[in-house]
Amino acid sequence: MTPLVRKVLRSKNLKFNFRSLGRERAFAQIAGELIEIDLKKKIPPVKNLLHEALHYFNPDMSHAEVMRLEAEEWAKLSQKDATRLYRKMFS
Repeated sequence: MTPLVRKVLRSKNLKFNFRSLGRERAFAQIAGELIEIDLKKKIPPVKNLLHEALHYFNPDMSHAEVMRLEAEEWAKLSQKDATRLYRKMFS
């Protein structure tokens, strides 16, 4: 389990909402502690969660760096950790 996945799973503050983000032209977004994910998009929701969690835990990080770390996290993500993240999102 990567440190980011551990932080997300242990976080009691993060909340999740699922809605169409067509007007915002986004796949996902974060506002405070609320991560909103558009389930109609073709990107897996867990990948969007990783991206937005990186923004949440590293607010001063550039978007390019977040994208790079997201790709690394996605490559390392095990099926078991993905299942844990889905359970957290939909519980």
